[in-house]
Amino acid sequence: MLRAIRTAEALGSQRIFSTLLAAHAVPPEADDADSYIQRCVDEILPAVDEWGLATAADVFCERGAFDVDQSRLYLEKAKELGLDRRLHGDQFTEIGAIPLAVELEARSVDHLEATGAEGVAALAASDVIGVMLPSASLVLDRPMLPAAS
Repeated sequence: MLRAIRTAEALGSQRIFSTLLAAHAVPPEADDADSYIQRCVDEILPAVDEWGLATAADVFCERGAFDVDQSRLYLEKAKELGLDRRLHGDQFTEIGAIPLAVELEARSVDHLEATGAEGVAALAASDVIGVMLPSASLVLDRPMLPAAS
């Protein structure tokens, strides 16, 4: 998919910013989340950077996906490679995605369905962009975020 994005950009006059979301879920062939994140850090992120396939890297920091320490390891490697950092976080629970995003100067955090007042205040005081995904809430029958239009 990243190669298709690169080709689409080359064929047109538009600038496309591609994001590698290699750490959305632990694939079935991986032993566990720790070993998969290590593979991302040792192999996947460097290869994507070497081939110039992405401008950013994204991780799903959530229970059942990747915890804060695993997400930090992934995003610190992305930063080392010069990639922008993004997170999917606080979709179901607050486990520390917002403080991590602020700490590592992420571009954005997507979802935010479970973000409380403290997390909202932390985002507001930072340069991190909060991105709501109402379609995800609809599909998963989750409460909609309270937001002004």
